[in-house]
Amino acid sequence: MKGFGMKVTSSGAASYVLQYRMGGRESKTRRYTIGAHGSPWTPATARAEAERLSLLIAQGTDPTDPGLPQPHRLPT
Repeated sequence: MKGFGMKVTSSGAASYVLQYRMGGRESKTRRYTIGAHGSPWTPATARAEAERLSLLIAQGTDPTDPGLPQPHRLPT
């Protein structure tokens, strides 16, 4: 898996992020926010989503592609 972790802001809000590169070492590092900590994102569910996204990245698909379904976007 690429760089999976948690980001915590100064106000204490926590979210899960995936850090990756598209195109090898020469390319810039990108960050993809999986979602905020809390329902439905627990460490286990966010890790599973990061693994799914890592497979897409390994196949050459950028997770920020607007044509891909975004499971972390919950209906309001």
